[in-house]
Formats: sequence, C-alpha cells, structure tokens
Amino acid sequence: MGAQRGVDEEVFDWFAPSMRVDPHPALHRLRARSAVHRNDLGWWVLGHEEADRVLHGTGFGRRRERFLEAFRHTLGDGIAYEYVTRRLSYYSEAEHRRLRGTVARAFTPRRITMMRPYITRLAGELLDRVVDTPSFDVLESLAHPLPSLVICQMLGVPEELRADFDRWTTLIPHLIAPKVTPEQLEAGTRAVIEEWACVERLVDERRARPGDDLLTALIDAEEGGERLTREELIANVIFLFSAGHQTTRDSLGVGLLGMLQPRDPYAALVRDPSLAAAAAEECLRWGSVVTLSIEQAQAHVDLSGASLSPGDDVWIVLPAANRDPARFPDPDVFRLDRPPDQRHLSFSAGPHHCLGAALGRLELTVLLEVLGRRLPGAELADQELEWRDTVFFRGVRSLRIAPRG
Repeated sequence: MGAQRGVDEEVFDWFAPSMRVDPHPALHRLRARSAVHRNDLGWWVLGHEEADRVLHGTGFGRRRERFLEAFRHTLGDGIAYEYVTRRLSYYSEAEHRRLRGTVARAFTPRRITMMRPYITRLAGELLDRVVDTPSFDVLESLAHPLPSLVICQMLGVPEELRADFDRWTTLIPHLIAPKVTPEQLEAGTRAVIEEWACVERLVDERRARPGDDLLTALIDAEEGGERLTREELIANVIFLFSAGHQTTRDSLGVGLLGMLQPRDPYAALVRDPSLAAAAAEECLRWGSVVTLSIEQAQAHVDLSGASLSPGDDVWIVLPAANRDPARFPDPDVFRLDRPPDQRHLSFSAGPHHCLGAALGRLELTVLLEVLGRRLPGAELADQELEWRDTVFFRGVRSLRIAPRG
C-alpha cells in the first residue's frame, strides 16, 4: 500500500500520549501499511531505508526559512526564538557547514578520547555512593550527573554551576517542540535568559583567562569573526550541554529496561565486559531516545510511492526506523550480536550526523562497563514507570535498580 491514506487506515499521530510510553506497536502497524505517511504537519517516514535516503540523499535538506517561520509561530519573538534559531540544527546548507566545521574543529576526537579516564573514575565515584543501598535510581545517581559533569569538565564550567545547568536543561527542550504550552514557553524562556547570561559571563571570563578546554577553543573560533559570532557561540554552548546530556541519560535508562527485562543481555555483559560497546549501540538502537529528525523536500521526489513536493516537511521517526524488521531481524529484542552493518540512525546521518556521537558512545560504554563489573547481580526494582512528556526526546523519569537482585 502506498502513502495515500485509506478510509479505515489508522492516522499517524506522534503526539498521542501513548507514543510517550510505548510507540512501537502503533509504529509497526503503520509501517506494515506504508513506510511513509502524511498528516497535517507533513510526511512521516517510518522505514529505515527511506529514512536513510532522506538523511543522505539529494532532493532533501533543511531550509532555515522554514524553521524560522515555524518557531516564530510557536515561540513568538524574543530570546527563546533567538536561542532556538541559532542552534546548529536549524541552519541551511552553507551556513550549517560553516558552523559545524567551526564547532567540529574544537570538539575533536582527541579531546573526547582524553576524557575516558575521567569518565571511568567519575562513574566509579558516583556508583560508590549508592552501591550498598537496597535500590537506587540509576538516572538520578549515574545517568543524569555523569554526562552533565563531563560536559562541564570539557567546557570548563565550574562544578558549582552544574545544578543550574541541569535545571535549565530540563526546561529548554520543550521550546523546540511543534506544540508548546504557555507554561512550557514561560519556563523555557526564563531558563534561556538565565543560562544565556551565565554562559556569557563564562565566555568573558575565559577570554580574559584562556584555558585548555572546549569553551576556550570555541572562543578562539569566535575571534576569527567570519566563522562564529558571539551569539552563535553562546547558543551552541547551550545546545552542546543540552543535547549531550539528555541523550546519554535517556539511552542508559531506556537501554537498561531492554537489558534487564528479560535479564539475558545484562547477564551476557557481566560474563564478558568486552560487550559493553555492543551493548551501548543496542541501547541507542533499541531505546531511540532522540525521536525525530526534520528535513524538507527540495525537489519533486518519489519516496516509496509518496509524491513529495518542494518545501514539504519530512519528519523522520527514528524509533520506527531503528526497529524496522526489514533492517533489524527481531527488532523488538535487545541483542548484543547484531552485525555492524545493521547501522542504526539514533545519531541521525548525513550532514546532520550528531557531532557528539563519539562522546555519547564513550559515556554509555563506560557506564555499562562499570555497572556490569560492579553490579553483577543487578535487577530492576519494583516500580511504576513514568515517561516524560517531551516529544523530541523519549525517556523515563526514573529507573530504580536493586544492586544485588
């Protein structure tokens, strides 16, 4: 069946409350009918092959004017709009290359690799605080503070400011959603105002006293003038903190659900710690906590029977692509033996492949190594799971595990 909707066909609605809890039954049903669906917001891509084509292929891209229009509609004018529209994700091709290239030159693989000893030590210290308790919230104790402290360390942010950055990070993501409530807009705007002022002070301090950190490297790029403006610098420092923090936190939380119910994948990791990197990849695929990537058709394109016109919005549903049975056998099963060519799209792909992918993979791998080594008998504790209400990120609010089963 093509992408045109029949009378009795289920209408695709990513914003339905059920999608926050378990979207996969609906996604499987819809994908079985067609890899591409349409609603009033545009085209929705559910198949892996189709998603990969949109992210890599000619005929698709991102039009900055479209994002400016959409965010002005949801945010109005003001600092929330100014911040969101300066994020790296929302620039057109030439400007995106300029910004991405500048940030990438500072956010180097060497800088990330050098963080491994710090991340390993930090994971151990955080676990020391809770390892002897009957049960603990793995998000609150490990998955939330670790990436926050790591990005603070990389940027040179004083540790005493971490609680403020954490608070801002929970409020700002609502601003990028297609639907923003007045309460979310008010709280998100207040968070942007506070975080922007804080980062601005840090930039001025670091310019006066440079250090060997990521913020100094980004400031050096700003000093070049034509590459990174002061506003772009501040907005994308906030973006780096927010994006990297949430992905690791939610991927570990949701991934542990897949590893501990049933417990076979976790038991395999305990027996063979070298599986930590494979477990991290499967946490990313199975969990798919970054849910959407938005592109626009740049020409008339046929996509699995759907006729797209220039300017059409294309919403790639990453959880659907990452559990497409045409790409991943037994897609709902958490498996540690998936071959490398079964490449997931959790970090997107193509020009907008996540700059922080290597850091996210490293953090997840180290966290799983430490958990498997230190807590061989860990099990899920009795609890009622509550899922957050964000639409671009999917994750549980807390996840309690019993260290000794």
